Amino acid sequence: MNRAVQIVRPMLKPDFIQKRREQNEMWVEIQVPCMDNPPSGTNQLNGKSATITPSCARVGEAMVASVTGLWPDTDTNIWWDDPNGQEKMISPTEDTMLVVRADAEGKLNAVFRVPTTALIAVPDPSISPPHRVYFRQYHFLGGIELSFIGREVLKGALVTVGMALMATILGMLFAIPISFFAANNLMSSNAITYVIYIIVRTLLNILRSVESLIIAIVFVVIVGLGPFAGVLALAVHTIAALAKLYSEVIEGIDPGPIEAIRATGANWIQVVRYSVVPQIIPPFTAFTIYRWDINTRSATVIGLVGGGGLGYLLIELIRINDMSGVSAVFISIAAIVIALDYISAKVRERLV
Repeated sequence: MNRAVQIVRPMLKPDFIQKRREQNEMWVEIQVPCMDNPPSGTNQLNGKSATITPSCARVGEAMVASVTGLWPDTDTNIWWDDPNGQEKMISPTEDTMLVVRADAEGKLNAVFRVPTTALIAVPDPSISPPHRVYFRQYHFLGGIELSFIGREVLKGALVTVGMALMATILGMLFAIPISFFAANNLMSSNAITYVIYIIVRTLLNILRSVESLIIAIVFVVIVGLGPFAGVLALAVHTIAALAKLYSEVIEGIDPGPIEAIRATGANWIQVVRYSVVPQIIPPFTAFTIYRWDINTRSATVIGLVGGGGLGYLLIELIRINDMSGVSAVFISIAAIVIALDYISAKVRERLV
């Protein structure tokens, strides 16, 4: 019961906004693991100076940070940024922000370890691109603004919608030509085209039988974590789904124009151009918009396995037990789905 209360209570206060504040920030580049010519481990910026020793290390090794020029007697948040810009917590348990208070002279010293997740999202650790350790302080100014989690939710929402849109466009571009080869009424005129029809239909059925989540896991292994893997997974599944829907639209069109065009001695391409295409544009458009709606929902789930967007942010927030942030992501997902469902329904009403 106590565990349920600890989870539900912070979810009643979604982390979207915060009091407006001024920030004082410093950062240092370091290398994981050590390679030739590591960075200096020091940085000077606007009167502030920061040093981290050693300037390169392996995962789990201890590092010491020393910063001067900060605001005196002010708490300082310290966290890790991997080369992909993914933030990692470096508290001893790696589930909360490391907070150290600067002294009366604006100095602080902190000891932390390279987080165990530092290399998870790095496609090729052998290249060893620089990581960063950030030091940030705040002064409250009055008023409200988007919180850090609120900004991350907004960015994740844009990535999720963008992933769905890109995957839908890619899927549509490939599905349209494929669908003509998967339509029985167009491909049954002779033995060769009928064999092509059987092959294409079989391949589409195989692709549709594999969930996009499984396809996403495969692409994450191939290209690494991030939205690119999510877009590829959604696009592959969209090609199979849209090609099947498009082909059924083609099979359901009025056969009269097809027979009339064939009677003139037209070839297959001319039959498609003059008797099929004019009949299929409205339903094709409606199905494409509907698929974008579906892909937006799927993009969130795909993010859970590293496909980027809100799903990836959600799993990271759950990992660090930030339930207020989790609540903000849930609300954002619901708002996106409701908005797109309404928009797509209205567009389909006008087209169909």
